Amino acid sequence: ENRISVVEKACALIGKVVWCLGIEDNAIRVPALSLTLTYAQTLTHKCIPYLLEFIISLIAKGESKGERMGGVVALCWMVREVQNDILCYLALFVRPLLKAMTDTNEGIRTVASFGFAHVVRLIPLERAIPSPKAMDKKLAEKREIERVFLAQLLEGGTVEAFQLPIKVTAKLRAYQHAGVDWLHFLYKFNLNGLLCDDMGLGKTLQSICMVASAAKFHADTNSTNDNTPSRSISLVVCPSTLVAHWAYEIGKFVDALDLFPIMYLGNRQEKDESLRTARRALKSGEIPPSDKNKGYTNGVALIVSYRTLARDIKLFRAFRYLYIVLDEGHVIKNPKSGLSKALKTLDSSHRLILSGTPVQNQVLDLWSLFDFLMPGYLGTYTSFNARYTKPVQAAAKVERKRQNQRKDNITEAERKKISEILSAGGRALSALKRQVLPFVMRRVKGDVLKDLPPKILQDIHVSPSALQIALMKAHHDRIAQAKADKQLAQETGSSQASKAPHVFQALNYLRRLCTHPSLVLNSNDPSDRQVVQREGCKNTIRDIIHGPKLIALQELLTDQCGMVRQDESEGE
Repeated sequence: ENRISVVEKACALIGKVVWCLGIEDNAIRVPALSLTLTYAQTLTHKCIPYLLEFIISLIAKGESKGERMGGVVALCWMVREVQNDILCYLALFVRPLLKAMTDTNEGIRTVASFGFAHVVRLIPLERAIPSPKAMDKKLAEKREIERVFLAQLLEGGTVEAFQLPIKVTAKLRAYQHAGVDWLHFLYKFNLNGLLCDDMGLGKTLQSICMVASAAKFHADTNSTNDNTPSRSISLVVCPSTLVAHWAYEIGKFVDALDLFPIMYLGNRQEKDESLRTARRALKSGEIPPSDKNKGYTNGVALIVSYRTLARDIKLFRAFRYLYIVLDEGHVIKNPKSGLSKALKTLDSSHRLILSGTPVQNQVLDLWSLFDFLMPGYLGTYTSFNARYTKPVQAAAKVERKRQNQRKDNITEAERKKISEILSAGGRALSALKRQVLPFVMRRVKGDVLKDLPPKILQDIHVSPSALQIALMKAHHDRIAQAKADKQLAQETGSSQASKAPHVFQALNYLRRLCTHPSLVLNSNDPSDRQVVQREGCKNTIRDIIHGPKLIALQELLTDQCGMVRQDESEGE
Protein backbone atom coordinates (compact mmCIF):
# COMPACT_ATOMS: atom_id res chain seq x y z
CA GLU A 1 0.00 0.00 0.00
CA ASN A 2 2.85 2.37 0.86
CA ARG A 3 4.48 1.66 -2.54
CA ILE A 4 1.22 2.28 -4.39
CA SER A 5 0.82 5.52 -2.51
CA VAL A 6 4.35 6.63 -3.45
CA VAL A 7 3.77 5.75 -7.11
CA GLU A 8 0.53 7.72 -7.18
CA LYS A 9 2.21 10.72 -5.60
CA ALA A 10 5.08 10.46 -8.08
CA CYS A 11 2.65 10.35 -11.01
CA ALA A 12 0.81 13.35 -9.61
CA LEU A 13 4.05 15.37 -9.87
CA ILE A 14 4.67 14.56 -13.55
CA GLY A 15 2.82 17.66 -14.74
CA LYS A 16 5.07 19.92 -12.67
CA VAL A 17 8.20 18.10 -13.85
CA VAL A 18 7.19 18.50 -17.49
CA TRP A 19 6.37 22.17 -16.84
CA CYS A 20 9.98 22.62 -15.71
CA LEU A 21 11.13 21.26 -19.09
CA GLY A 22 9.74 24.42 -20.69
CA ILE A 23 12.02 26.69 -18.68
CA GLU A 24 15.07 27.69 -20.72
CA ASP A 25 17.36 27.84 -17.69
CA ASN A 26 19.52 24.68 -17.84
CA ALA A 27 19.81 24.66 -14.06
CA ILE A 28 16.10 23.75 -14.05
CA ARG A 29 15.66 21.98 -17.39
CA VAL A 30 18.50 19.43 -17.03
CA PRO A 31 17.33 18.05 -13.64
CA ALA A 32 13.78 17.93 -15.04
CA LEU A 33 15.05 15.90 -18.01
CA SER A 34 16.89 13.55 -15.69
CA LEU A 35 13.75 13.06 -13.61
CA THR A 36 11.70 12.46 -16.78
CA LEU A 37 14.07 9.66 -17.78
CA THR A 38 13.81 8.16 -14.30
CA TYR A 39 10.03 8.13 -14.60
CA ALA A 40 10.26 6.41 -18.00
CA GLN A 41 12.73 3.79 -16.80
CA THR A 42 11.39 2.83 -13.39
CA LEU A 43 7.63 3.40 -13.72
CA THR A 44 7.31 2.88 -17.47
CA HIS A 45 3.75 1.62 -17.90
CA LYS A 46 2.42 3.74 -15.07
CA CYS A 47 4.04 7.02 -16.06
CA ILE A 48 4.38 6.95 -19.85
CA PRO A 49 0.69 7.83 -20.43
CA TYR A 50 1.05 10.93 -18.23
CA LEU A 51 4.45 11.85 -19.70
CA LEU A 52 3.18 11.62 -23.27
CA GLU A 53 0.05 13.61 -22.47
CA PHE A 54 1.96 16.50 -20.90
CA ILE A 55 4.92 16.47 -23.32
CA ILE A 56 2.69 16.35 -26.41
CA SER A 57 0.67 19.24 -24.99
CA LEU A 58 3.91 21.16 -24.45
CA ILE A 59 4.92 20.65 -28.09
CA ALA A 60 1.49 21.34 -29.59
CA LYS A 61 0.32 24.19 -27.39
CA GLY A 62 3.53 25.67 -26.04
CA GLU A 63 3.37 29.42 -26.52
CA SER A 64 7.10 30.00 -26.12
CA LYS A 65 10.06 28.54 -27.98
CA GLY A 66 11.41 27.24 -24.66
CA GLU A 67 8.28 25.20 -23.92
CA ARG A 68 8.25 23.55 -27.35
CA MET A 69 11.98 22.91 -27.24
CA GLY A 70 11.69 21.35 -23.78
CA GLY A 71 9.02 18.91 -24.99
CA VAL A 72 11.00 17.92 -28.08
CA VAL A 73 14.24 17.44 -26.14
CA ALA A 74 12.42 15.25 -23.61
CA LEU A 75 11.06 12.95 -26.34
CA CYS A 76 14.48 12.73 -28.01
CA TRP A 77 16.21 11.90 -24.72
CA MET A 78 13.67 9.21 -23.96
CA VAL A 79 14.19 7.61 -27.38
CA ARG A 80 17.97 7.72 -27.13
CA GLU A 81 18.57 6.88 -23.47
CA VAL A 82 15.80 4.45 -22.47
CA GLN A 83 14.92 2.95 -25.83
CA ASN A 84 14.77 -0.66 -24.60
CA ASP A 85 12.21 0.22 -21.92
CA ILE A 86 9.92 2.26 -24.15
CA LEU A 87 10.07 0.35 -27.44
CA CYS A 88 6.43 -0.65 -27.17
CA TYR A 89 5.51 3.06 -26.93
CA LEU A 90 7.77 4.16 -29.77
CA ALA A 91 5.01 4.47 -32.38
CA LEU A 92 3.31 7.07 -30.18
CA PHE A 93 6.36 9.35 -30.39
CA VAL A 94 6.20 9.77 -34.16
CA ARG A 95 3.45 12.34 -34.73
CA PRO A 96 4.62 14.74 -31.99
CA LEU A 97 8.10 14.68 -33.52
CA LEU A 98 6.69 15.19 -37.02
CA LYS A 99 4.78 18.23 -35.80
CA ALA A 100 7.92 19.65 -34.21
CA MET A 101 9.83 19.10 -37.47
CA THR A 102 7.73 21.90 -39.03
CA ASP A 103 8.12 24.33 -36.13
CA THR A 104 8.93 27.94 -37.00
CA ASN A 105 12.12 27.71 -34.91
CA GLU A 106 15.10 26.18 -36.71
CA GLY A 107 16.61 24.73 -33.53
CA ILE A 108 13.41 22.88 -32.65
CA ARG A 109 13.14 21.51 -36.20
CA THR A 110 16.71 20.22 -36.08
CA VAL A 111 16.33 18.50 -32.69
CA ALA A 112 13.01 16.94 -33.75
CA SER A 113 14.53 15.62 -37.00
CA PHE A 114 17.40 14.11 -35.03
CA GLY A 115 14.93 12.36 -32.69
CA PHE A 116 12.77 11.17 -35.58
CA ALA A 117 15.84 9.64 -37.24
CA HIS A 118 16.44 7.61 -34.04
CA VAL A 119 12.82 6.44 -34.09
CA VAL A 120 13.12 5.29 -37.72
CA ARG A 121 16.17 3.17 -36.87
CA LEU A 122 14.34 1.52 -33.96
CA ILE A 123 11.06 0.78 -35.77
CA PRO A 124 12.16 -2.74 -36.91
CA LEU A 125 12.61 -3.66 -33.22
CA GLU A 126 9.28 -2.07 -32.26
CA ARG A 127 7.41 -4.27 -34.74
CA ALA A 128 8.45 -7.43 -32.90
CA ILE A 129 7.09 -6.31 -29.53
CA PRO A 130 3.40 -6.86 -28.73
CA SER A 131 1.52 -4.43 -26.54
CA PRO A 132 2.18 -5.49 -22.90
CA LYS A 133 -0.75 -6.28 -20.64
CA ALA A 134 0.24 -3.45 -18.33
CA MET A 135 -0.13 -0.88 -21.14
CA ASP A 136 -3.08 1.47 -20.84
CA LYS A 137 -5.94 0.17 -23.03
CA LYS A 138 -6.46 3.47 -24.86
CA LEU A 139 -2.74 3.77 -25.57
CA ALA A 140 -2.67 0.19 -26.87
CA GLU A 141 -5.47 1.00 -29.33
CA LYS A 142 -3.75 4.22 -30.36
CA ARG A 143 -0.49 2.32 -30.83
CA GLU A 144 -2.12 0.00 -33.37
CA ILE A 145 -3.41 3.00 -35.33
CA GLU A 146 0.05 4.58 -35.31
CA ARG A 147 1.64 1.32 -36.46
CA VAL A 148 -0.56 1.36 -39.56
CA PHE A 149 0.66 4.89 -40.25
CA LEU A 150 4.28 3.80 -39.76
CA ALA A 151 3.79 0.89 -42.16
CA GLN A 152 2.56 3.34 -44.79
CA LEU A 153 5.47 5.67 -44.15
CA LEU A 154 8.42 3.35 -43.65
CA GLU A 155 7.47 0.15 -45.47
CA GLY A 156 5.95 1.58 -48.61
CA GLY A 157 2.43 0.57 -47.65
CA THR A 158 -0.51 1.73 -49.73
CA VAL A 159 -1.43 5.28 -48.82
CA GLU A 160 -4.95 6.64 -48.82
CA ALA A 161 -6.29 7.66 -52.23
CA PHE A 162 -6.48 11.43 -52.52
CA GLN A 163 -9.37 13.18 -54.23
CA LEU A 164 -8.14 16.43 -55.76
CA PRO A 165 -10.14 19.39 -54.36
CA ILE A 166 -9.42 21.43 -57.49
CA LYS A 167 -10.07 21.09 -61.18
CA VAL A 168 -7.08 19.86 -63.22
CA THR A 169 -7.36 20.02 -66.99
CA ALA A 170 -4.96 17.11 -67.57
CA LYS A 171 -5.97 13.48 -67.28
CA LEU A 172 -3.59 11.90 -64.79
CA ARG A 173 -2.25 8.42 -65.45
CA ALA A 174 -2.48 5.78 -62.72
CA TYR A 175 1.14 6.26 -61.62
CA GLN A 176 0.64 10.04 -61.52
CA HIS A 177 -2.40 9.55 -59.27
CA ALA A 178 -0.18 7.39 -57.05
CA GLY A 179 2.44 10.14 -57.01
CA VAL A 180 -0.11 12.77 -55.97
CA ASP A 181 -1.46 10.37 -53.30
CA TRP A 182 2.07 10.07 -51.92
CA LEU A 183 2.65 13.83 -51.99
CA HIS A 184 -0.63 14.35 -50.14
CA PHE A 185 0.41 11.75 -47.55
CA LEU A 186 3.60 13.75 -46.91
CA TYR A 187 1.62 17.00 -46.80
CA LYS A 188 -0.97 15.58 -44.39
CA PHE A 189 1.66 14.51 -41.87
CA ASN A 190 3.94 17.55 -42.28
CA LEU A 191 6.67 15.59 -44.03
CA ASN A 192 8.91 16.62 -46.91
CA GLY A 193 10.32 14.48 -49.69
CA LEU A 194 11.96 13.95 -53.05
CA LEU A 195 10.00 13.10 -56.20
CA CYS A 196 12.63 11.48 -58.42
CA ASP A 197 10.67 10.09 -61.35
CA ASP A 198 12.37 9.58 -64.68
CA MET A 199 12.39 12.55 -67.04
CA GLY A 200 9.11 12.81 -68.93
CA LEU A 201 6.88 11.12 -66.35
CA GLY A 202 5.22 14.32 -65.17
CA LYS A 203 7.00 15.47 -62.01
CA THR A 204 5.91 19.04 -62.78
CA LEU A 205 2.24 18.11 -63.19
CA GLN A 206 2.17 16.04 -60.00
CA SER A 207 3.77 18.80 -57.95
CA ILE A 208 1.43 21.45 -59.41
CA CYS A 209 -1.56 19.30 -58.38
CA MET A 210 -0.28 19.12 -54.80
CA VAL A 211 0.75 22.77 -54.45
CA ALA A 212 -2.59 23.98 -55.84
CA SER A 213 -4.47 21.55 -53.56
CA ALA A 214 -2.48 22.77 -50.56
CA ALA A 215 -3.37 26.38 -51.45
CA LYS A 216 -7.04 25.37 -51.59
CA PHE A 217 -6.82 23.62 -48.18
CA HIS A 218 -5.05 26.64 -46.71
CA ALA A 219 -7.70 29.03 -48.02
CA ASP A 220 -10.56 26.87 -46.70
CA THR A 221 -9.14 26.11 -43.25
CA ASN A 222 -7.58 29.48 -42.41
CA SER A 223 -10.47 31.81 -43.19
CA THR A 224 -10.83 35.01 -41.20
CA ASN A 225 -13.82 35.89 -39.02
CA ASP A 226 -15.72 37.32 -41.99
CA ASN A 227 -15.12 34.08 -43.97
CA THR A 228 -12.50 35.75 -46.15
CA PRO A 229 -10.07 33.01 -47.26
CA SER A 230 -6.46 33.18 -46.15
CA ARG A 231 -4.21 33.32 -49.20
CA SER A 232 -0.89 31.54 -49.45
CA ILE A 233 2.30 31.96 -51.42
CA SER A 234 4.46 29.09 -52.66
CA LEU A 235 7.92 29.33 -54.18
CA VAL A 236 9.15 27.39 -57.22
CA VAL A 237 12.91 27.55 -57.81
CA CYS A 238 14.19 26.17 -61.08
CA PRO A 239 16.87 26.67 -63.76
CA SER A 240 16.44 29.94 -65.66
CA THR A 241 15.39 28.09 -68.83
CA LEU A 242 12.38 26.61 -67.01
CA VAL A 243 10.90 29.73 -65.36
CA ALA A 244 8.54 30.47 -68.26
CA HIS A 245 7.79 26.75 -68.65
CA TRP A 246 6.60 26.49 -65.03
CA ALA A 247 4.35 29.53 -65.44
CA TYR A 248 2.90 28.06 -68.62
CA GLU A 249 2.29 24.63 -67.03
CA ILE A 250 0.55 26.11 -63.97
CA GLY A 251 -1.68 28.26 -66.17
CA LYS A 252 -2.39 25.28 -68.40
CA PHE A 253 -3.31 22.71 -65.76
CA VAL A 254 -5.04 24.63 -62.93
CA ASP A 255 -7.39 27.58 -62.63
CA ALA A 256 -5.93 30.94 -61.60
CA LEU A 257 -8.43 30.95 -58.73
CA ASP A 258 -6.55 28.01 -57.19
CA LEU A 259 -2.98 28.93 -58.09
CA PHE A 260 -1.71 31.97 -59.99
CA PRO A 261 1.86 31.91 -61.39
CA ILE A 262 4.09 34.97 -61.04
CA MET A 263 7.47 34.97 -62.80
CA TYR A 264 10.28 36.84 -61.06
CA LEU A 265 12.51 37.88 -63.96
CA GLY A 266 13.43 40.79 -66.20
CA ASN A 267 14.89 44.13 -65.13
CA ARG A 268 14.73 45.56 -61.61
CA GLN A 269 11.45 47.36 -62.26
CA GLU A 270 9.77 44.21 -63.59
CA LYS A 271 11.00 42.14 -60.64
CA ASP A 272 9.72 44.70 -58.13
CA GLU A 273 6.34 44.66 -59.85
CA SER A 274 6.28 40.85 -59.52
CA LEU A 275 6.77 41.14 -55.76
CA ARG A 276 4.09 43.85 -55.51
CA THR A 277 1.68 41.57 -57.37
CA ALA A 278 2.49 38.73 -54.97
CA ARG A 279 1.91 40.95 -51.93
CA ARG A 280 -1.43 42.21 -53.28
CA ALA A 281 -2.54 38.65 -53.94
CA LEU A 282 -1.57 37.61 -50.41
CA LYS A 283 -3.43 40.52 -48.88
CA SER A 284 -6.63 40.64 -50.92
CA GLY A 285 -6.44 37.87 -53.51
CA GLU A 286 -6.21 40.48 -56.27
CA ILE A 287 -4.33 39.47 -59.44
CA PRO A 288 -4.09 41.08 -62.90
CA PRO A 289 -7.41 40.19 -64.60
CA SER A 290 -7.46 38.49 -67.98
CA ASP A 291 -9.73 36.38 -70.15
CA LYS A 292 -8.48 33.33 -68.22
CA ASN A 293 -9.13 34.62 -64.69
CA LYS A 294 -11.52 36.89 -62.83
CA GLY A 295 -8.83 38.92 -61.11
CA TYR A 296 -8.89 36.85 -57.92
CA THR A 297 -6.90 33.91 -56.48
CA ASN A 298 -6.50 31.84 -53.31
CA GLY A 299 -2.79 31.24 -53.80
CA VAL A 300 0.19 32.38 -55.84
CA ALA A 301 3.28 30.55 -57.03
CA LEU A 302 6.33 32.79 -57.25
CA ILE A 303 8.70 31.31 -59.84
CA VAL A 304 12.38 32.25 -59.83
CA SER A 305 15.67 30.89 -61.14
CA TYR A 306 18.36 29.64 -58.78
CA ARG A 307 20.84 32.34 -59.76
CA THR A 308 18.32 35.16 -59.30
CA LEU A 309 17.17 33.79 -55.95
CA ALA A 310 20.72 33.64 -54.61
CA ARG A 311 21.29 37.25 -55.69
CA ASP A 312 18.01 38.60 -54.23
CA ILE A 313 17.68 36.24 -51.26
CA LYS A 314 16.93 39.07 -48.80
CA LEU A 315 13.76 39.95 -50.71
CA PHE A 316 12.54 36.35 -50.64
CA ARG A 317 13.06 36.03 -46.89
CA ALA A 318 10.18 38.48 -46.40
CA PHE A 319 7.63 35.71 -47.04
CA ARG A 320 6.65 32.54 -45.20
CA TYR A 321 5.90 30.05 -47.95
CA LEU A 322 3.30 27.32 -47.96
CA TYR A 323 5.46 25.21 -50.28
CA ILE A 324 8.99 25.51 -51.58
CA VAL A 325 9.56 23.36 -54.67
CA LEU A 326 13.07 22.90 -56.05
CA ASP A 327 13.05 21.71 -59.66
CA GLU A 328 16.31 19.98 -60.60
CA GLY A 329 16.99 20.20 -56.87
CA HIS A 330 20.26 18.26 -57.08
CA VAL A 331 21.91 21.63 -57.77
CA ILE A 332 22.10 22.13 -53.99
CA LYS A 333 24.16 18.95 -53.49
CA ASN A 334 27.10 21.04 -52.29
CA PRO A 335 26.12 22.20 -48.77
CA LYS A 336 28.92 24.77 -48.73
CA SER A 337 27.74 26.66 -51.81
CA GLY A 338 26.16 30.08 -51.40
CA LEU A 339 23.00 28.90 -53.18
CA SER A 340 22.52 25.95 -50.84
CA LYS A 341 23.03 28.12 -47.76
CA ALA A 342 20.66 30.79 -49.07
CA LEU A 343 17.83 28.33 -49.77
CA LYS A 344 18.08 26.86 -46.29
CA THR A 345 17.38 30.25 -44.72
CA LEU A 346 13.89 30.45 -46.26
CA ASP A 347 10.85 29.69 -44.11
CA SER A 348 8.11 27.32 -45.31
CA SER A 349 5.52 24.83 -44.10
CA HIS A 350 6.28 22.18 -46.74
CA ARG A 351 9.22 21.41 -49.00
CA LEU A 352 9.61 19.28 -52.10
CA ILE A 353 12.59 18.47 -54.32
CA LEU A 354 12.16 17.31 -57.91
CA SER A 355 15.10 15.54 -59.50
CA GLY A 356 15.66 12.71 -61.94
CA THR A 357 19.17 12.20 -60.52
CA PRO A 358 19.21 12.92 -56.75
CA VAL A 359 22.60 11.21 -56.29
CA GLN A 360 24.94 12.25 -59.08
CA ASN A 361 28.39 11.36 -57.80
CA GLN A 362 28.39 10.15 -54.20
CA VAL A 363 26.03 9.38 -51.32
CA LEU A 364 27.17 12.60 -49.65
CA ASP A 365 24.96 14.44 -52.16
CA LEU A 366 21.94 13.15 -50.23
CA TRP A 367 22.97 14.86 -47.02
CA SER A 368 22.60 18.36 -48.45
CA LEU A 369 19.22 17.54 -50.02
CA PHE A 370 17.86 16.23 -46.73
CA ASP A 371 19.43 19.11 -44.83
CA PHE A 372 17.11 21.31 -46.87
CA LEU A 373 14.09 19.02 -46.48
CA MET A 374 14.50 17.96 -42.84
CA PRO A 375 17.50 19.60 -41.13
CA GLY A 376 19.14 17.23 -38.66
CA TYR A 377 17.41 14.08 -39.94
CA LEU A 378 20.65 12.57 -41.29
CA GLY A 379 22.78 14.00 -38.51
CA THR A 380 25.60 16.46 -38.99
CA TYR A 381 27.70 16.63 -42.15
CA THR A 382 30.66 15.13 -40.29
CA SER A 383 28.71 12.27 -38.70
CA PHE A 384 27.00 11.41 -42.01
CA ASN A 385 30.35 11.35 -43.76
CA ALA A 386 31.80 9.00 -41.15
CA ARG A 387 28.75 6.75 -40.86
CA TYR A 388 27.77 6.36 -44.51
CA THR A 389 30.03 8.05 -47.06
CA LYS A 390 33.41 6.68 -46.03
CA PRO A 391 32.33 3.00 -45.67
CA VAL A 392 30.46 3.09 -49.00
CA GLN A 393 33.34 4.76 -50.84
CA ALA A 394 35.87 2.38 -49.29
CA ALA A 395 33.79 -0.61 -50.40
CA ALA A 396 33.47 0.78 -53.94
CA LYS A 397 37.22 1.39 -54.14
CA VAL A 398 38.04 -2.13 -52.92
CA GLU A 399 35.53 -3.65 -55.36
CA ARG A 400 37.13 -1.83 -58.31
CA LYS A 401 40.58 -2.92 -57.19
CA ARG A 402 39.44 -6.51 -56.74
CA GLN A 403 37.98 -6.66 -60.24
CA ASN A 404 41.27 -5.47 -61.74
CA GLN A 405 43.41 -7.83 -59.66
CA ARG A 406 43.95 -11.52 -60.32
CA LYS A 407 42.46 -13.73 -57.61
CA ASP A 408 45.63 -15.81 -57.24
CA ASN A 409 47.54 -12.62 -56.33
CA ILE A 410 45.36 -11.95 -53.26
CA THR A 411 46.60 -13.33 -49.94
CA GLU A 412 44.26 -14.78 -47.32
CA ALA A 413 44.79 -11.77 -45.04
CA GLU A 414 43.95 -9.38 -47.91
CA ARG A 415 40.88 -11.43 -48.79
CA LYS A 416 39.64 -11.21 -45.21
CA LYS A 417 40.23 -7.46 -45.06
CA ILE A 418 38.43 -6.97 -48.38
CA SER A 419 35.47 -8.97 -47.10
CA GLU A 420 35.26 -6.82 -43.96
CA ILE A 421 35.38 -3.57 -45.95
CA LEU A 422 32.70 -4.78 -48.39
CA SER A 423 30.47 -5.93 -45.52
CA ALA A 424 30.83 -2.58 -43.74
CA GLY A 425 29.99 -0.73 -46.96
CA GLY A 426 26.96 -2.94 -47.56
CA ARG A 427 25.65 -2.39 -44.03
CA ALA A 428 26.12 1.38 -44.31
CA LEU A 429 24.32 1.51 -47.66
CA SER A 430 21.43 -0.63 -46.38
CA ALA A 431 21.07 1.55 -43.28
CA LEU A 432 21.06 4.70 -45.41
CA LYS A 433 18.40 3.27 -47.72
CA ARG A 434 16.16 2.42 -44.76
CA GLN A 435 16.61 5.96 -43.51
CA VAL A 436 15.85 7.89 -46.70
CA LEU A 437 13.62 5.69 -48.88
CA PRO A 438 10.40 6.54 -46.98
CA PHE A 439 10.83 10.11 -48.23
CA VAL A 440 11.84 9.32 -51.81
CA MET A 441 9.56 8.26 -54.67
CA ARG A 442 11.28 7.06 -57.82
CA ARG A 443 9.66 5.52 -60.89
CA VAL A 444 11.33 4.84 -64.24
CA LYS A 445 9.61 4.59 -67.60
CA GLY A 446 9.88 0.81 -67.69
CA ASP A 447 8.01 0.52 -64.39
CA VAL A 448 5.03 2.74 -65.09
CA LEU A 449 4.48 2.80 -68.84
CA LYS A 450 4.07 -0.92 -69.47
CA ASP A 451 0.67 -0.28 -71.03
CA LEU A 452 2.25 1.78 -73.81
CA PRO A 453 3.92 0.28 -76.91
CA PRO A 454 7.71 0.15 -76.86
CA LYS A 455 9.66 3.00 -78.37
CA ILE A 456 10.32 2.46 -82.08
CA LEU A 457 13.79 3.35 -83.34
CA GLN A 458 14.25 3.90 -87.06
CA ASP A 459 17.67 4.34 -88.64
CA ILE A 460 17.83 6.54 -91.74
CA HIS A 461 21.01 5.98 -93.75
CA VAL A 462 22.37 8.84 -95.86
CA SER A 463 25.38 8.94 -98.16
CA PRO A 464 28.12 11.48 -97.41
CA SER A 465 28.50 14.49 -99.67
CA ALA A 466 31.47 14.89 -102.00
CA LEU A 467 32.98 17.51 -99.68
CA GLN A 468 32.65 15.20 -96.66
CA ILE A 469 34.35 12.34 -98.56
CA ALA A 470 37.19 14.61 -99.64
CA LEU A 471 37.73 15.97 -96.12
CA MET A 472 37.63 12.46 -94.66
CA LYS A 473 40.30 11.31 -97.13
CA ALA A 474 42.45 14.36 -96.33
CA HIS A 475 42.08 13.61 -92.61
CA HIS A 476 43.17 10.00 -93.11
CA ASP A 477 46.12 11.16 -95.24
CA ARG A 478 47.26 13.52 -92.46
CA ILE A 479 47.14 10.71 -89.88
CA ALA A 480 49.01 8.33 -92.19
CA GLN A 481 51.65 10.98 -92.90
CA ALA A 482 52.10 11.66 -89.17
CA LYS A 483 52.59 7.94 -88.47
CA ALA A 484 55.12 7.63 -91.31
CA ASP A 485 57.03 10.69 -90.04
CA LYS A 486 57.09 9.21 -86.53
CA GLN A 487 58.49 5.88 -87.77
CA LEU A 488 61.13 7.65 -89.87
CA ALA A 489 62.13 9.82 -86.91
CA GLN A 490 62.57 6.73 -84.74
CA GLU A 491 64.82 5.13 -87.36
CA THR A 492 66.94 8.24 -87.88
CA GLY A 493 66.90 9.44 -84.27
CA SER A 494 65.30 12.74 -85.27
CA SER A 495 62.94 14.69 -82.96
CA GLN A 496 61.21 16.65 -85.75
CA ALA A 497 58.32 14.20 -86.39
CA SER A 498 54.76 15.55 -86.43
CA LYS A 499 52.39 14.13 -83.83
CA ALA A 500 49.36 12.08 -84.90
CA PRO A 501 46.06 13.04 -83.22
CA HIS A 502 44.83 10.93 -80.32
CA VAL A 503 42.17 8.36 -81.19
CA PHE A 504 39.51 10.37 -79.30
CA GLN A 505 40.46 13.52 -81.21
CA ALA A 506 40.17 11.63 -84.49
CA LEU A 507 36.75 10.23 -83.56
CA ASN A 508 35.51 13.65 -82.48
CA TYR A 509 36.66 15.10 -85.82
CA LEU A 510 34.74 12.44 -87.74
CA ARG A 511 31.63 12.92 -85.59
CA ARG A 512 31.55 16.65 -86.34
CA LEU A 513 32.34 16.06 -90.01
CA CYS A 514 29.32 13.73 -90.28
CA THR A 515 27.09 16.55 -89.03
CA HIS A 516 28.44 19.21 -91.40
CA PRO A 517 31.85 20.01 -92.96
CA SER A 518 31.77 23.61 -91.71
CA LEU A 519 32.27 22.28 -88.16
CA VAL A 520 35.77 20.94 -88.98
CA LEU A 521 37.10 23.14 -91.78
CA ASN A 522 40.25 25.03 -90.82
CA SER A 523 41.04 27.97 -93.09
CA ASN A 524 44.67 27.91 -91.90
CA ASP A 525 45.18 24.27 -92.97
CA PRO A 526 46.61 24.04 -96.53
CA SER A 527 45.06 20.61 -97.14
CA ASP A 528 41.59 21.90 -96.18
CA ARG A 529 41.97 24.89 -98.51
CA GLN A 530 42.98 22.57 -101.34
CA VAL A 531 39.94 20.35 -100.76
CA VAL A 532 37.55 23.32 -100.81
CA GLN A 533 39.15 24.71 -103.97
CA ARG A 534 39.12 21.32 -105.70
CA GLU A 535 35.45 20.71 -104.86
CA GLY A 536 34.53 24.22 -106.00
CA CYS A 537 32.47 25.07 -102.92
CA LYS A 538 34.27 28.09 -101.51
CA ASN A 539 31.11 30.21 -101.55
CA THR A 540 28.75 27.47 -100.31
CA ILE A 541 30.69 26.13 -97.33
CA ARG A 542 27.78 26.64 -94.92
CA ASP A 543 25.10 25.38 -97.29
CA ILE A 544 22.95 22.48 -96.09
CA ILE A 545 23.68 20.54 -99.30
CA HIS A 546 27.08 19.55 -97.88
CA GLY A 547 25.42 17.90 -94.85
CA PRO A 548 23.03 15.12 -95.99
CA LYS A 549 22.24 14.36 -92.35
CA LEU A 550 20.71 17.83 -91.99
CA ILE A 551 18.82 17.43 -95.27
CA ALA A 552 17.29 14.18 -93.93
CA LEU A 553 16.33 15.95 -90.71
CA GLN A 554 14.71 18.79 -92.65
CA GLU A 555 12.68 16.30 -94.69
CA LEU A 556 11.60 14.50 -91.53
CA LEU A 557 10.38 17.74 -89.93
CA THR A 558 8.52 18.94 -93.01
CA ASP A 559 7.09 15.68 -94.37
CA GLN A 560 6.25 13.79 -91.16
CA CYS A 561 5.89 16.56 -88.58
CA GLY A 562 4.20 19.13 -90.80
CA MET A 563 6.68 21.90 -89.96
CA VAL A 564 7.35 24.54 -92.61
CA ARG A 565 9.46 27.67 -92.75
CA GLN A 566 7.63 30.97 -92.38
CA ASP A 567 8.50 32.15 -95.89
CA GLU A 568 7.34 28.83 -97.38
CA SER A 569 4.00 28.94 -95.57
CA GLU A 570 3.41 32.51 -96.77
CA GLY A 571 4.23 31.45 -100.32
CA GLU A 572 1.61 28.75 -100.18
